[in-house]
Amino acid sequence: MRFINLIVVHCSATRCDRSYTEHDLTTDHLRRGFSGAGYHFYIRKNGD
Repeated sequence: MRFINLIVVHCSATRCDRSYTEHDLTTDHLRRGFSGAGYHFYIRKNGD
């Protein structure tokens, strides 16, 4: 296993009353011209 010396956590700053699914995130990134979602993992509000 390789050594990991840095982990970056980024949040979407989504309002707590708004649903923002992994599909929504990917769609937003595609609309911006990216080839897909710019994240390796997507963690939901409940931690899943």
